[in-house]
Amino acid sequence: VFMWLVRWAFAPLIRREGGVENPAYITRLSKAFWSTLIPNIATAAFVLTIIFLLDYFNVLREDIKQIFQALLWVIAGIYFIYKLVRSIVTPEKPAWRLIDVSDRGARVLLAFSFMMALVNGIGYLAGEATEVLDSPIVLSVAKGFISSVIIGLLLIALAFVRPMRAPDGGADLAWPRAIR
Repeated sequence: VFMWLVRWAFAPLIRREGGVENPAYITRLSKAFWSTLIPNIATAAFVLTIIFLLDYFNVLREDIKQIFQALLWVIAGIYFIYKLVRSIVTPEKPAWRLIDVSDRGARVLLAFSFMMALVNGIGYLAGEATEVLDSPIVLSVAKGFISSVIIGLLLIALAFVRPMRAPDGGADLAWPRAIR
């Protein structure tokens, strides 16, 4: 309900009209900025409210509370990354993209960004759990190593994606050499 109210109240700032052919870059940038910032402020307010209420009513044990708070912040962080990348590549509305990628490239970039944020978030959550449970340092190092390897493999796979739109409408192009 809270997110619906935020979307309704700030719709003129964040809504991208589908019928617009070629909006100005500053308009696209402004819509991307506000459509990222406003929902994420609302999400942070929601998370802070949950944390405050759980703390005020003393619902959880201290160790579980730390892990639960980390989980809430991980979810908020993943949501932030998702909204940010979605605002930049807008898979469903090509006219509103900030970078010139194809439709397939936009979906792939969104998926890879989400997967990397998810792996990073799970790694952070596992680190918080090992700290709260006072696990051996070897477990923390192994967790960090595994998440780093997975993110590295995702980045390597992303280098082989062909997300750029060809000027003539042909097959998608690879990343520019400097980025790859």
